[in-house]
Amino acid sequence: MDDLNRTIEVADITVNVTPQDHPDQTSHLSNLGNKLRTRFEWTSSIDDLNRAVEVADIAVNATPQDHPDQAGYLNNLGN
Repeated sequence: MDDLNRTIEVADITVNVTPQDHPDQTSHLSNLGNKLRTRFEWTSSIDDLNRAVEVADIAVNATPQDHPDQAGYLNNLGN
């Protein structure tokens, strides 16, 4: 669990230091959401689930509908 917590910390830092208009920001958000969802599955923390949905939603909304990663981000949001 310590490794997962550290991974989430690093992913959160990455999201926070990456400019919102950077082309990799949506990928960083999606990765953070996936990690938070994984921790929710282990801990049942509703805060993690809510934050996972929040960042996944931001990734979806920031990605053009015709972008090749949009389907993956939608899938992550649906999970």
